[in-house]
Amino acid sequence: MQRSQQTDFSSSSTSISDDVPTDTSSAPLAPSTPQKLDITYTHHHILSFNTATPSSDNTLADQIKALKLSIVSSQPDTLLASDDVRNDSASSEAALLMKTITIDGISIQYNATNLPEPPVLSYKVNQLEKLLYDWDHSSKIMINGVGISICHWKKMYSWTRPKAWKQIKDQWTKYKFIVGALKFHGGIEGMVDYLTSRTSARLGSPKLTTMTGISDALRKARNIRNKNDAAKARKEYDMDEFNELFSYKKGGKKHVMKREQDIARFYRKVRDNEAYWDEDGERASEDEIEID
Repeated sequence: MQRSQQTDFSSSSTSISDDVPTDTSSAPLAPSTPQKLDITYTHHHILSFNTATPSSDNTLADQIKALKLSIVSSQPDTLLASDDVRNDSASSEAALLMKTITIDGISIQYNATNLPEPPVLSYKVNQLEKLLYDWDHSSKIMINGVGISICHWKKMYSWTRPKAWKQIKDQWTKYKFIVGALKFHGGIEGMVDYLTSRTSARLGSPKLTTMTGISDALRKARNIRNKNDAAKARKEYDMDEFNELFSYKKGGKKHVMKREQDIARFYRKVRDNEAYWDEDGERASEDEIEID
């Protein structure tokens, strides 16, 4: 459905367009009588709607809801269609819910209406220092004049705009893994030294000229560490102790851990010797999307 929208703020008229493009494949609108909605609160808005479909009442209700959202999110000049909100959120209620995150002591409120499209992440080997800096200090995304560092993107997008998060999830996860290695090994030189000198006998000669090569070498090193730690766990505990400690519940039933990465992660947690990749679990499958 197509619609025209105008708003009047304190006697000044401003054009409004949806943040997300609407579907233009529908049939041309038939002539209709414009409907006017006058709402008075702190500000004064007058909106004009051209509706020409049997669902015009629903459309009007949706626009009222969207207007309320715009007001609450401190963006009265940006009206986002409620359909757009629903399409990129777990539910309309989740999209409307205002969340708060504190960055550098500043509290920022956000929801699906003011959380912008995340940019594509792309870094090369000669940009590792930039990646490390951007992870904690980037302003690629701005909300109310405050830069949102890349490290916060998962928390903000995964529930509020899941479709947008799905598009960047693989890239974000891979770069998080590399950033973790850079921090753990004290920077680029430490990480490269670890991958070339300390593990070359077991990993072969890692090709560190691409981000894919670095990611692959780090993943192999992770797999070796997991294998060794899982073996230690099985050696230190007898069968009964192992089955009791290394277990989890699913569907009301108790299951013993089978995967090496799960056993190793829990073993390190018990020993208070967690690896930098243990925080959010792992993605150790070989079908991960390349980032080059």
